[in-house]
Amino acid sequence: MNRVARRTLLHLGGYDPVRPEDQHRLFGRELARYARTWGLTASASALTVEPDGLTAGWTAETTGPDWKTHTTYRVLRWDDLVAADMARATPGRLARALVTLADFAGTGTALRYVRASWPYALFFCFPFAALALFAAVAGAVGVPVATKAGVPAGAAAGVALFVVLYATVGRHWRVAQALDDWDFARGYVRGHRPEVGARIEKLAEVLLAEARAGAADEIVLVGHSFGATLALELLARALDREPGLRVRLLTVGATIPKLGLHPRGARVRACAARVAAAPGLAWAEYQACDDPISFYKVDPLSLRRQRTYEPGSRPMVRRAHVREMLAPETYRRFRHRWVRLHYQFLMANDQPARYDFFMFACGPLSFDQIVATPGGPAALFAADGSVRAAP
Repeated sequence: MNRVARRTLLHLGGYDPVRPEDQHRLFGRELARYARTWGLTASASALTVEPDGLTAGWTAETTGPDWKTHTTYRVLRWDDLVAADMARATPGRLARALVTLADFAGTGTALRYVRASWPYALFFCFPFAALALFAAVAGAVGVPVATKAGVPAGAAAGVALFVVLYATVGRHWRVAQALDDWDFARGYVRGHRPEVGARIEKLAEVLLAEARAGAADEIVLVGHSFGATLALELLARALDREPGLRVRLLTVGATIPKLGLHPRGARVRACAARVAAAPGLAWAEYQACDDPISFYKVDPLSLRRQRTYEPGSRPMVRRAHVREMLAPETYRRFRHRWVRLHYQFLMANDQPARYDFFMFACGPLSFDQIVATPGGPAALFAADGSVRAAP
């Protein structure tokens, strides 16, 4: 089996304003859990944030009974763009929410979500339904007040209650972030976010610099959630410069059909086709039925529901289950927390499973070997973390 002594992992996250400091802290905590699960020794270096604001990173050393791997972990940043979106005023956000809802409903995209993945359709509806609920409760209070004390008093009471609900319940439900996420998606698919294209262009240069340096045995680009869609454009731009680029792409918690199913999603579809056909690239997508913020059993290239794949299909789509990764009591605690389940694809497992993010990031076996093995890390590693013979 191919062993990896030095790996570079480039992480392109989703629409979440998570600072590099928080990502580094999460990585350190999960690296310790990964080591406990497999009986390994692991450590991570301090965080380094590049002055240009494009990347941040650290290194990790992981040692098993019969292997040792050095990982250079680099976060490809666009959290600042997300934070800028979320810093905008609430009235404008609510106005844009109406435009976004009209766009995705009017173009038939929302209906395509229902046909492709009804859990994801619920995720789409959630922030708009939350606003409707807040408005209904506010109206239920405001109308009686208006009847007794006059329309101005009733309107003031209704608006005040809506603001309170939005600021309290809405904050707990992350409604503002969800609304901004969908507004960002509308802007991206319609070409209204030039700053995002400019950032992807710069991040493509970061990837190319890593590939040209030749310091790693393999380079893995991880795209999580909306980051999976951006990773496709990043790789397509990199391929324009280096057609023979050799990189491994891992998309998890992926929402590529989110924009691929939009009538204006031709660019997303073209980037997916380009990446899937590139001879030097290997693209694997892991999907989980218990991650409702993703498209389970929807092919990211054809955008159709698909249960089985022929050997050698590109991209390589694999099934995983979050419940297999977590201890039963942990899964029971998180089973209704959709965001937590969505992020398990970037966290350590409680137990061996067919998908293990940290084996892709810090393990000794190649991306190709892990993806090609039906049982994944659970079949490739013994309980003490040593490498088994190839099944």
